[in-house]
Amino acid sequence: MSSKGKLKKAEVKSSGLMQFADYVLGILTAIYVFLLLVVYPLYYENKYFNMGEAKYNFFNKVSGAFTILLMLALVMWLVAYYKEISYEKIFKGYSITDWFAVGFLLVSFLSYLLSSDHYMALNGYIDWNMGLIAQTIFVLLYFFISRFGRFSRPILKWGMLTCFIVCLLAVLMRFGFDPLGMYDDISPADIEKFVSTIGQTSWYSSYAVLIYALGMFWYFDDNPDGLIGDILREQKVSEKIIHGINSFIYGLFVMVGAASIVTVNSDSAFVALTLIFMVFFWYGLESNEKFSRFLELAVLVFTTFRLVGLLQDMFPERLIEHVADTEAICQFLNHSTATLIIWIALVLVYIAYRVGLHLSFDKLRRTYKFQVKKFVILRKVMVIAAIFVLWLVALLIILTTNHKLPASMSGMYNSGFFNFADAWGNHRGFNWKMAVVALNNASIKDLFVGVGPDCFSLAMSKYCNDLVSVYWHGQTLACAHNEFLNMTVTEGILGITAYLGMMISSASRLGRLAYKRPEAIGCLVIILAYIGHNFFCYQTCCSAPYVFIFMGIGESIIRKEKQSA
Repeated sequence: MSSKGKLKKAEVKSSGLMQFADYVLGILTAIYVFLLLVVYPLYYENKYFNMGEAKYNFFNKVSGAFTILLMLALVMWLVAYYKEISYEKIFKGYSITDWFAVGFLLVSFLSYLLSSDHYMALNGYIDWNMGLIAQTIFVLLYFFISRFGRFSRPILKWGMLTCFIVCLLAVLMRFGFDPLGMYDDISPADIEKFVSTIGQTSWYSSYAVLIYALGMFWYFDDNPDGLIGDILREQKVSEKIIHGINSFIYGLFVMVGAASIVTVNSDSAFVALTLIFMVFFWYGLESNEKFSRFLELAVLVFTTFRLVGLLQDMFPERLIEHVADTEAICQFLNHSTATLIIWIALVLVYIAYRVGLHLSFDKLRRTYKFQVKKFVILRKVMVIAAIFVLWLVALLIILTTNHKLPASMSGMYNSGFFNFADAWGNHRGFNWKMAVVALNNASIKDLFVGVGPDCFSLAMSKYCNDLVSVYWHGQTLACAHNEFLNMTVTEGILGITAYLGMMISSASRLGRLAYKRPEAIGCLVIILAYIGHNFFCYQTCCSAPYVFIFMGIGESIIRKEKQSA
């Protein structure tokens, strides 16, 4: 009798320690994510004069402190669960995304060990700081969130509020209002390169499109749960009004975000935006209401483009002077007749769609006779159209670059977009060529594990020194301005395979789950937006943490779905 009593008491004690360990790890992970999503984007020190250094210092110190705390909490968790844990259980529960993450971390360590510059491989190139330390933090962030994090709507919504402030500042600053005095003592030639509290425009767009994608998802999802919804329900407010308020809040976020994207002049952001819309079109065909939300998003974004163009025409004296860039895409979206026609067409289609739904509503059965889901073939049409456009663009670039166009199209030889010369894409043409040259000449070791994390400059010195020195007049080429090409050089074929494998496998699994769990769409759009944007950009501490955070949240959603099945 007494032995049974002791056993029961011990079981209760053990269970209490397990719960406490879970709680501590969950709370620490939540605080860490809160700091990165809510505080970090607004943090700066000496305005733009040390923005890159200030951002990385914040990220590095906060991540270092929480890595230590989380590791200590993990030890406590292991002690609490030591009887329950076995190697078989741990590895059996690993997903393909987990294995790619482990593989990427191992390759990063191997690449560091075999690098000729251990200091750079550990810390990363100055101002980028994407060395082994950063890569390790990213993978740990993914694992802690996927195992101990929560899909916390309040934290994510606070992160959206921060993003709203960051985007609003960007719009105001592009119209000559500088409430924080960030442009004080900045030369006019440099003003166009920096914006908001993020800094360099590429850094800004790489951050903004990710959280913007999340805000677009919440408008699309139209789920007014949480603090505001709960408060309004307590006041006996009708669900229709609650949904209206919810739509207004997220609609405002969507418009401010779109205004910032179309004024900051980062072409990479429009690649991300295209992929975001493709995802919402795909899942919008699941129901009448979802497709309605997709159309509303399209109308809101194109309305914003036209409004920004109208404001630019009304107040030209308030616009900042652009020295280096032509802003061709932004000018097209804000002022062209084509986008005006698209906007009018979208409005008419939306009105016709809503009227059609109203007329097809069966009051007796409380349902719609018309079901947009019957037209899922449009998904195939979208994919075929996207492939055709990519093929056509690639063909035009090849023909234009090699001067093989018909005489009637010879004017395209002067096109900066279709003529893939060294200066193409703000000199991405040359940088990409040098990355290919480095890979062609690479040793077996460099080909498979790279020259070291964030050590692109080493590969340039080793394999392309004369070409780079002449083209860049002695300056160092530290990045390919294509994250995936860049990582192929720095961490080799094995590193890029694991890195892309992690993202693609996560996106694929979330895409399948999204039909049952709509919140998976929120993580999916962020991953795809990151891939699209950074095909023309590079890994930074202002964007990379977020894709790992949302891959971690996505993995957590998938794991919970499996446990509940």
